[in-house]
Amino acid sequence: MGLTLRCEKTGRSADFTMSGFMRLRMVVADLCGEEVSAHYRLLLDSLYARFDSPEEKAAFWEAYNAKTEKMILCRRLDSRIADFLYLPDVGGHISHRTCKKLLQVIGSYDNSGDYGYSWSNTRFRDFKRILSACVHTKSAMEWY
Repeated sequence: MGLTLRCEKTGRSADFTMSGFMRLRMVVADLCGEEVSAHYRLLLDSLYARFDSPEEKAAFWEAYNAKTEKMILCRRLDSRIADFLYLPDVGGHISHRTCKKLLQVIGSYDNSGDYGYSWSNTRFRDFKRILSACVHTKSAMEWY
C-alpha cells in the first residue's frame, strides 16, 4: 500500500510507498535544521516505542505537541513545513504557498534514494518536479 503525490493543475504525479513517503518527510525535516530534525525523529521513534501505560503515552504526545507548537511560535519551524510533515498520510492537501516554502527548504538538495515501488523508480527529483509544477501553476499538491 502506498500513496500518490499529485499537482492539482498539471496532474504531474508520482507513486510513493508508505515508508518512502515517511523517509521523504524525514529528509525535509533534516533540511530544516538539527532542532526540527531531532524533534521529528522523536515522532518516528514513538511509532516503535513501548509505553507502560495509556497515561504515559498521552503525556508523551501532550509534551510532543506542546514543543511543536512552541517551535512554530518561536519561528524555529515554519507552520507551512509543519503542515507537510504532520498532515495525515492519506488525503493530504497543501497549498501553493506551502509548496513554494518546501522548494525553498529543499534548495539544490538531491539524492538518488528510492522512495517508490520497484516498478515506479520514484526518486527525490520526482517530488521536486511536482513541487515545481505546483509553484509555477500556483496550484496545490495533494496525496491520496
